Amino acid sequence: MKTFDANLILGQPGTHLAGALTARELLNEMDRQSIEVGWVTHLAGAMQGLDVGNRLLLDQVRKAGSARRRLIPVPVADWNVPDGALDWERWSRLGCRGIRLCPGFYGPSENPAAVDALLAHLAKRKWFLQVPVRPFCGSGQQTGKIADAVSLAARRADVPVVLICPRRQEFAEFHSALRSSPNIFVDVGNLSTGTHIRDLVAKGFADRLVSGSGFGVCCSTPARDIVRYSPIPESARESILRGNPVRLAGGGQSHR
Repeated sequence: MKTFDANLILGQPGTHLAGALTARELLNEMDRQSIEVGWVTHLAGAMQGLDVGNRLLLDQVRKAGSARRRLIPVPVADWNVPDGALDWERWSRLGCRGIRLCPGFYGPSENPAAVDALLAHLAKRKWFLQVPVRPFCGSGQQTGKIADAVSLAARRADVPVVLICPRRQEFAEFHSALRSSPNIFVDVGNLSTGTHIRDLVAKGFADRLVSGSGFGVCCSTPARDIVRYSPIPESARESILRGNPVRLAGGGQSHR
């Protein structure tokens, strides 16, 4: 089965030697590992500055040429500005179907009206919202909190909110979030040990789980393998590794 990676990363963190600087590096790995498509963001947008990160992301997705349909860009938005400081039409033309907020790095919102307007933009377009707890597996930088995702999900029930890269130590908290917020989805790519995926599927959450690797900072296969080899029904495995993120991305032409 060709899979969907819910957390591809451009950029290099100062704490790691690894990192992918170009879309071609991502695409080459996707070819090697039978990853058909993925959501991709730029690390600089989450840990340096919105303008520089989104500009670098935009540039690389454009350079992917005809293969860019396989890279769904996820720019980082400013939640203190009603439009998120994004050119929505330009990103839409590049295949964007969601945005990312990083309140753990940029700080709490100072403008509730702007947050509501941003969520209204997403609802109108039927786009998703990502809240990364951390940008990739093993990162010491916290870019958001599970509570941030819960709060945003409560403000706008028709916007899917995807919690990216929570750790297994946070299982109780994000399990509670799944129970309390029907529009919350969880990336299970950082649940490297234990029975958490099996338990989440057994509790009926198979349709709200996705799997992101954090490549190119992290390896691309462990996140997928923990789903592949979990004792769960094949239908749940397909939903997590492909069906759910395709649905969140609108099931659009990028995946045909």
